[in-house]
Amino acid sequence: MTYCIGWRTPSGVLLAADSASTIIGEVHDPARGVLDRTSFGELQGMVDGRSGKRRVVEETLKVRVIGDSVVAMIGDLRTALNLLATLEYALSSGCGHRAALTSALMSNQPFSPERSTAILYAFYEDGV
Repeated sequence: MTYCIGWRTPSGVLLAADSASTIIGEVHDPARGVLDRTSFGELQGMVDGRSGKRRVVEETLKVRVIGDSVVAMIGDLRTALNLLATLEYALSSGCGHRAALTSALMSNQPFSPERSTAILYAFYEDGV
């Protein structure tokens, strides 16, 4: 199970996520610094799944700051990172937040049910 949660107040926003990520099809590679146990001491590694080789690891931060926005992600790590890379590129090219998010979603279609991903994206728009 994985989660991310977000809420906003009149003066700010908070996003939080768990530390486990799911990767499909990758093999454990100790040279990458991936440990056999999580920060809570639980074994991490291969798990049974619909698509075969699914691996659950603590491998990346699931809440990230991108410029003047913040994003939290859950689900398949590879899909989420592709979305974030496209989002960051669109933002750095001068797109507004809504256009950048639309571009990231459209550029990464079609989404595979085996690689499901969800993101929470928080940004500030003046006057909204």
